Amino acid sequence: MQNHITRRRLIAGICTVLVILILGVSARFLYLHYQMQQNGNPSYSSQAVDWDGSFKTEGKEGYIAMPGYDTVPLQEGKDTSKIVLANPDTNQCLFQFQLIRSDTGDVLYTSDMVKPGKAILSQKLSQSFTEGDYPLTIRINTFSEDGKTPYNGSDVETTLHVFKG
Repeated sequence: MQNHITRRRLIAGICTVLVILILGVSARFLYLHYQMQQNGNPSYSSQAVDWDGSFKTEGKEGYIAMPGYDTVPLQEGKDTSKIVLANPDTNQCLFQFQLIRSDTGDVLYTSDMVKPGKAILSQKLSQSFTEGDYPLTIRINTFSEDGKTPYNGSDVETTLHVFKG
């Protein structure tokens, strides 16, 4: 009897976690969709420049190509990161980038929309850091070319490596 109750609690716990995850993902897409509807046309990043450089991408033909990222370097006491946030020119969608401190959930940077073949080369973060390593998520939100329909995005887990100058 005790084993049956423990099993029921385990199943209930797993179901609860799944429902919370589904609601969280749904809320994220609804919020982004609401933001786009409120703003009308998408706001394109004025920082984005033409990008024909090479970078690692993950994806197959007919799918959205996602860039890969290694450790993100940042000089101690500075608040400007110099990582290439690029939307590969093979894509037919807009990218919006967010740099999120994984351990606290703090959003350090959010870009405007980046067109295919464009990249942002530096980002002013919302805070500076002391020397050390910090878990970082690079969230790539993707949207239709008119910026009104959110697509599936990607979270790239990496490390913000803060070094002495």
